[in-house]
Amino acid sequence: VPFPLLVDRLALSGGSLHLLDERPQPPVELRYEALYLELRHIGTRAEDNGEFSLKASGSSGANLDLQGRLGLQPVRAEGRLQVAEIGLTTWWPYVRRALPLELTQGQASVASDFRLELREGLHLQLDNSQLQLSGLRLQQADGQPLLDAERLDLASAQLRLSPGPQLILSDGQAHLAALQLHRPGEQPLLRLASLEAGNASLDLGARQLVIGQLRSQGLE
Repeated sequence: VPFPLLVDRLALSGGSLHLLDERPQPPVELRYEALYLELRHIGTRAEDNGEFSLKASGSSGANLDLQGRLGLQPVRAEGRLQVAEIGLTTWWPYVRRALPLELTQGQASVASDFRLELREGLHLQLDNSQLQLSGLRLQQADGQPLLDAERLDLASAQLRLSPGPQLILSDGQAHLAALQLHRPGEQPLLRLASLEAGNASLDLGARQLVIGQLRSQGLE
């Protein structure tokens, strides 16, 4: 960089964001009325390693909290990401393009430590990741109930994505609670009180999936 640039502090407080995508039907609309962004000691030299913080909340749900360290030569970041109360029905029009079903209810939360670097492609590592899905209600296109799930918890010790693409997951865990599968016009086809999977690993390049433990309760 011929003219090094250093930003000691840059803050945006009380901002708002409105996103509208009219390509899917119905359109996807997001509103954030409370947006806060702060950058500290961000520079363009290779040795510069600043700090950043991003928080957002609003009527669309999906409260965002992202913070960590940021460098620009090369682009790299590491920190902690938390997104709570994601309304899945808001995003469902994107899924409907490939899956002609209706999601009438559902919420998600995600949290993870992360490390990202743009170096001859995207290198991403997620540690101590957790994803919670709750209150899922899925219907067929004609309105008939298809699937109900009270809660699904997913976690992994580490997930690595690198050019290729190469995807490696280690020590994956899953817990599913209160699942019902429906058959049109009849009683539920299947009821499952709980399902647990543990010690799972995935290597996309080697096309290998291993599940070390699998346990179910209350299967009807």
